[in-house]
Amino acid sequence: MSFLRQWMLGVVGCALAVSLAQQICDSESMRAAVRFVGGLALVLCMTQPLAGVELGTLETDLQTYRTAAVQREEAFRAEYEAALAKDMAQRTGAYIESRAKELGVPVRAEVCAETVDGTVRPTRATLYGAYSASLADWIEQTLGIAKERQQWMANG
Repeated sequence: MSFLRQWMLGVVGCALAVSLAQQICDSESMRAAVRFVGGLALVLCMTQPLAGVELGTLETDLQTYRTAAVQREEAFRAEYEAALAKDMAQRTGAYIESRAKELGVPVRAEVCAETVDGTVRPTRATLYGAYSASLADWIEQTLGIAKERQQWMANG
């Protein structure tokens, strides 16, 4: 017989015994005493499986759970930052292309975004098209990508 089934039969048997004991009592004060003692017996019967729990094992299991939770959190954070960097790179590239179109400079932009000091930001840009000093200045001033981190490819 499984442990759970055995435990449930014990609890049901205890409850049945308490109920029968209350039924055969003839005075109300005796029923109250039986109800109190029976309640204690039921609580002991229900918590009996806790007597077999080893606290050292439980503590080890909790530490394993904490370690796994920290690892999952770090993995989720890295995945989130990677997705955010990819999205930011795409949007920044489109923004640069839009600004270049306004300036009359046909450019295709590929941007790299990375986490710097806990913040995802664009860090490098590869620009395919003729060099434009005004666009390079705008990228540096507006987006914070230094001219040294801008690579211009005339044939692209």
